[in-house]
Amino acid sequence: MEIPTSHFFQPVDLSDHFNTARTELPDALKTPRILNKHYDANTFRGMPFLLGPEDGPNVVALNNDAIEISLDGVTATYVVILHVAEDRITNYADGLADFQVDGNEIGHHVADYALRFTDGTEVLQPIHRRFAVQQARHQWGASPFAAVPVQWDDVIPGNADQIALDRDDIPAFGRGECRTRSARDLNLEECDGQAWLYAMPNPHPEGAPPSGPRAEQSTPDTTRGRKVQRYRGVG
Repeated sequence: MEIPTSHFFQPVDLSDHFNTARTELPDALKTPRILNKHYDANTFRGMPFLLGPEDGPNVVALNNDAIEISLDGVTATYVVILHVAEDRITNYADGLADFQVDGNEIGHHVADYALRFTDGTEVLQPIHRRFAVQQARHQWGASPFAAVPVQWDDVIPGNADQIALDRDDIPAFGRGECRTRSARDLNLEECDGQAWLYAMPNPHPEGAPPSGPRAEQSTPDTTRGRKVQRYRGVG
């Protein structure tokens, strides 16, 4: 299903900040198959993104240095970030079940994002696994709480519809009844990993009432990321 691009969103050009090519990323940050053919202008879940070109540096890999990205005076209620954390083995106990890349590790501090305002103030947003971000390859039940897959959910006919159209019913248990498959499930079945969309809130949006406590707050000027662990943002 093709979702049209919403005019309520404006993509941010990161071409001056791409510092790594997808082909040069380590295996733990290998680009998910769902993004393999996506370059330049794209729309995910109705939101426009400007990804990197097919050749040359095309992702932002957060290393030890902070990266500042100007929003060129754009005001925003949220800054939507397309990103993914590196795959890690979940170590349940040393020497016991310490080999599974299942994404069940929760709460690990991956990076810091911040919104910096034109008056010099800054709001810091810690980025944790299973909350604002998740690794690309994970198992069932390890979805992040505050991020959604870049892939759209799938709507399928119910079993009654299939029979009425003289088609075979849906063989997989439950799908013919619920008529949907979440993007997370599609990722597990059909894709080599997933990327995630996180909407970082601006606590001082321009839309605050003039008499409200935020009426004189400045609008966001830059976003910033600082590495805590190997991490990749692609949009």
